[in-house]
Amino acid sequence: MEPTPSSLLQRLQDATAAAAAEQKVGALAGRVETQARDVFDLEFLLRGWPDALAPGRIRAGILDLAIERAFELPYTAFRAQVGAFLEDGVRQVYDTPDAWSAAQTFVAERLMTVRATGADGGPGIEGGDDGAPVAQEGRA
Repeated sequence: MEPTPSSLLQRLQDATAAAAAEQKVGALAGRVETQARDVFDLEFLLRGWPDALAPGRIRAGILDLAIERAFELPYTAFRAQVGAFLEDGVRQVYDTPDAWSAAQTFVAERLMTVRATGADGGPGIEGGDDGAPVAQEGRA
């Protein structure tokens, strides 16, 4: 078996990160109860793959809701929902209210940038009848 070219692996990682980031934005905007893991996961994805969220792929209203919800959870919620499950080295990075606030701000700012550069209601995630995000036809 031949090794897979690194450029193909990179494209696969980029596509996977983009799909995961879009899903996490939808989850952040659409959950009945906001979960810290969505903000945490988005920060990880957007730091590792800064271009994971392409402008125009997520409706503006969904981005607006995700931005608002990114700030809903206090540090205590992060510690209970996510921090308790992190490896010690990773937990130490986030082990202050300031670190959690910085993660929330980073995610919100990235979502605002995506919103400002082309969230025009194009294809991708949109709101359903109940306001929850749903993938449009042909999207996972």
